[in-house]
Amino acid sequence: MGFLVDLTLTMDTLFYLVLANGQKPMKIGLINRALRIYKTRKAPVHATIRAWADSWNVFGHLDPNVVITKIKDIINEYSVKPEQWEMRDEVSDESWIAVDVLREMEILCT
Repeated sequence: MGFLVDLTLTMDTLFYLVLANGQKPMKIGLINRALRIYKTRKAPVHATIRAWADSWNVFGHLDPNVVITKIKDIINEYSVKPEQWEMRDEVSDESWIAVDVLREMEILCT
């Protein structure tokens, strides 16, 4: 569940960045920026998932749409809302972010 939400919200961020940049061709720097932005927003998303999973009852599995509905609700709650964002010009790095750097960023953000 967390992976699906993370992937969707990262792609949502990337989509917003592409639109905010005037739909120029997507480059690695934009992908890196989307990853960095989402990493700063990831903790409350996972806290919401954990809180919901902890409250899961024994009979919750009987309704197959419960998980899908919850994923949809979380994505709606944490998706990009342009009016809340300040778009700043940043120096874009046109090389891929290494996995170790992403892990380090995650540690710093939690």
